[in-house]
Amino acid sequence: MDQKNKNWISGVVLLFIAVGCFILKFKYHELWKDEWQPWLLARDKSFPDLLQFLHLEGHPSLWFTYLKPWALVSNIAGLLPDQQVLLFESAHGLLFLVALYILLFRFKMPLAFRLAMACGFYFFYQYGVVNRGYVLLILLSFLLVDLLKEKGKINGWTVVILFLLCQTEVYGVFVAGALMLGFLVDFYQKENTISFWKNKSLLLNAMAALVGLALFVLTVYPRSSHEVVGLNTDEILIDNLAHSIQGNFANAFWIGVIPDTNVFGYSALDVMAGLLLLGFFVWFFWRDKSLLAAFLVYMLGAVLFGTFIYQGGVRHWGINFIFFMVLTEMYYRRNESLPKVKMALVATFLLCQLYYNFLAINKDVKHPFSNAYATAQLIKREVPENAIIVAINKFETVPVVAYVGRDIYSLPDGNPFTYYKWLDKVYFPIEAELKVFAQYKKRTGLIILSPKPLSKDRYPNIKIWKSFENYNMKKENYYLYLLDAN
Repeated sequence: MDQKNKNWISGVVLLFIAVGCFILKFKYHELWKDEWQPWLLARDKSFPDLLQFLHLEGHPSLWFTYLKPWALVSNIAGLLPDQQVLLFESAHGLLFLVALYILLFRFKMPLAFRLAMACGFYFFYQYGVVNRGYVLLILLSFLLVDLLKEKGKINGWTVVILFLLCQTEVYGVFVAGALMLGFLVDFYQKENTISFWKNKSLLLNAMAALVGLALFVLTVYPRSSHEVVGLNTDEILIDNLAHSIQGNFANAFWIGVIPDTNVFGYSALDVMAGLLLLGFFVWFFWRDKSLLAAFLVYMLGAVLFGTFIYQGGVRHWGINFIFFMVLTEMYYRRNESLPKVKMALVATFLLCQLYYNFLAINKDVKHPFSNAYATAQLIKREVPENAIIVAINKFETVPVVAYVGRDIYSLPDGNPFTYYKWLDKVYFPIEAELKVFAQYKKRTGLIILSPKPLSKDRYPNIKIWKSFENYNMKKENYYLYLLDAN
């Protein structure tokens, strides 16, 4: 097939994927708390305050910085919650479209691989439909590959991209470090030594990666006496390691074939499948030691992070697959082909992607992603503006607050809120405290919003009004209670 026909097919696929992605975003996909939180912070905090807040988030600044101008537009225009959702999803979708264009028109790997990857679960749904900052990591990785004209030819653009990769996610740090190691191996193979003074570009790229790492640590390192939520501190080390190996290898690459590690845990057979995949990857990149070193160092970082820091899930492990495909593109460019047996291995991954993407799209069309939107719609329709709503657990109820667009209060401070802090402990006010708050607000009663059923032992006088506990993909359920304060 000539290049003209390939471009025509790529153009049609780009249009089809773009339309499909935005239809799913705008019509079917409800935002959950991890999607809402960066937008709410960018919307409601000044930029200096936002940067100072990030040590409570565990995420560096690039995604928040990108969203800030969009949020300013929203604030100036006075957009309503539903309008803000469209703007936010458009901001994310723009990055997705640029990454899609690079994948379809700039990558050199076989067209069938590019099309399958574009229609696969990770790229299309997990990082395309779902509005998270991972899309920046993917876009920068794709852009870096496109700018590398030939092996060992790094330049000023790669300096910028390595630095920016470190400001996306912790996995962006792993990607930047792994690629920098690959550049060093390329240089050593060419010069039989590593001399930063002979190659100023190499020095600048190394410095960019190191400065990016330093800024990442300064930005996200917890500065609090509170225990950090989510760390693997109470688990048995060997269990964490087995979970991480299975998740980062077998679950990431053969998704849909291997049971979800987060849901079902690990098994000896699936851990062995992960180790088998590690052997396949060593064989896959064996001819190119720089790509082999890059992949192994990246995966070492991902496995250790999953073992000691945070187990993660499919949305994290998907970056492993994306990075593998980035290195596969680099391998293809350097060798201008892939042996059929290696193409067969990649094909197994891509078939899993297509199958799992079909399942995800089908679920998102048939079921809510979160019950936050439905809860907020009921509040808009049936709760008077002068009624007082108190939320229990800001962390879980933020999506409802964002969708409803009105004051919802939290105790013990008694103030309205729009975002949460990861390190905050959940506060459960006693019933008497809720009644005192209602009296302070000069109301005869309260509406209580909770992400879980409330105990009658703790709250003997509350009455359930509405519950939203039907199936949803993120298991975000909500309950509305009535409390008479008299």
